[in-house]
Amino acid sequence: MVSRRSDDGDEERLIDEFASNRKSVNLKKRLERVRTLLHEARLPAVVESEYPYGTGGDDVLVVLGCVRIASPYTVQTCVCANEQVLDTVASVVALAGDTQVG
Repeated sequence: MVSRRSDDGDEERLIDEFASNRKSVNLKKRLERVRTLLHEARLPAVVESEYPYGTGGDDVLVVLGCVRIASPYTVQTCVCANEQVLDTVASVVALAGDTQVG
């Protein structure tokens, strides 16, 4: 019986691909968790793609039309010119915790 071993390059590529897929799944779960918390707080949020036409990249959550929450969807990634609105949204996002994604 002949056993064929894959190249180290193939093995590394598969490991990288697996890690990337796992991170992507975790980010999607976190996005949905944050979105659910915002909905429960009656703060309207929509998901926008930073990269149109499916070219890749992570989605951005837009809350109240002015707060943008980028991946990994934590308090640190919330951006808004209005400090009061930012504080309100950030307090809800904080309920999801700031766990590492990956």
